[in-house]
Amino acid sequence: MTTIYDTPKANLENEQAPAFSLFKLNGIVIATFVGSAVAGGILMYINFKRLGLPDKANKSLLYSIIGFVLLMIASIFIPYADKIPNIAFTVAQVVALLHFSKEHLGPLIDSHAANGGELASNWKAFGIGLLVLLPVVAFVFLLAFSTI
Repeated sequence: MTTIYDTPKANLENEQAPAFSLFKLNGIVIATFVGSAVAGGILMYINFKRLGLPDKANKSLLYSIIGFVLLMIASIFIPYADKIPNIAFTVAQVVALLHFSKEHLGPLIDSHAANGGELASNWKAFGIGLLVLLPVVAFVFLLAFSTI
């Protein structure tokens, strides 16, 4: 016999952890630092796609690419840009993507982990950042030599 004062019984046997892993916010920051906003955008794309949010996935990748390209073009027109340390452009990208991913992905990643879902290794994020770095460097060199 149960009364209203009994604790509820949870059926934990049917609950299963999600079958996919998500990149942590730290991983997004690492990939962005190593491979630009494009690499961070790719990780956000992967996370949103795995969560079943293809619209947000496409927008996050598109916005990160547009933001990176605009930053590179703007750096050409900034007076005395050669006097600005390159790390300033990297930090701007990291801060922007961290803010965006904290707001839009943070709660989803936390919920995923709370439900027993796996989180991808930061080394994997670092590797993706390195892979993205190659075409990014090629783009920057192309942009730099086309303005001479």
